[in-house]
Amino acid sequence: MSQKLVNFGDVNRKRDAFFKILPVPFEMTTSYKSGTKKGPEKILEASTYMELFDEEFKFEPYREGIYTYIPMDFEGLSIEEGISKIKKRIFEIIDNNSFPIFIGGEHSITFPIVDAFVEKFGRNFTVIQFDAHSDLRESYEGTIYSHASVMRRVVNLVDVVQCGIRSMCVEEYEVLGNLNSKVLFIKDYFGNREGYLKAILENSGENIYLTIDVDALDPSVMPATGTPEPGGFSYWELLDLIEPIFREKNVIGCDVVEFMPIGNLHFCEFTIAKLIYKIMAYKLRYRKTYKI
Repeated sequence: MSQKLVNFGDVNRKRDAFFKILPVPFEMTTSYKSGTKKGPEKILEASTYMELFDEEFKFEPYREGIYTYIPMDFEGLSIEEGISKIKKRIFEIIDNNSFPIFIGGEHSITFPIVDAFVEKFGRNFTVIQFDAHSDLRESYEGTIYSHASVMRRVVNLVDVVQCGIRSMCVEEYEVLGNLNSKVLFIKDYFGNREGYLKAILENSGENIYLTIDVDALDPSVMPATGTPEPGGFSYWELLDLIEPIFREKNVIGCDVVEFMPIGNLHFCEFTIAKLIYKIMAYKLRYRKTYKI
């Protein structure tokens, strides 16, 4: 399946770029609305219309170089084959000299990504998750690789701090004390924002992998996702939590998942493209040595 190759930000594509972007249009376990496989393409398209000057930090992050890989292809594969293919591809491209950003696709992609990081660098990092859902079921709709089970797979690999959570089933709630996961419900954020950030930082190690399900944002900000949940973060509230993570920790990579394009509602893909570019700005502003 051929797709038009678009470099993020519509800038020159350089092999030695600091930022490496891999589109991962994996969609095999969506349970309510589908369409996340179209997400990476739309985000990349929107990124070509962004202004590339960061007005907050007064520089242009793209000058460190951006290299967007050819989108992965999952046509004809089973769920298990798709998961295996993602892990192998991630293992091939991650290194100590660049900052990788993976654009989904559904949240299931986070497990093989983290698995590849563990295999290459060891377990010396924490996953910080921004999400409406805890995704801690043992399995869902017949597969352990469901988007609703992804963090259950991840907590078996590394410690996890889950932020923005406002939806879970009783099975997930009952196992919380037995998992390597610290769940921070979003209601506590609105009651004590400073304490919420402190909890994120104190419950995570020095090295961080960041996974952002766009449904962490409130549906008024991000309606274009498969299972939107009321009561989420605003765009700036999310950034106000992400920036200190980059300032205080060593972020080694991230993914942005679960964007489901909606017709002519173009502000959603533009919002995500801007979020990704802001992450690049934070990484450069607070750059730490990527050695884990």
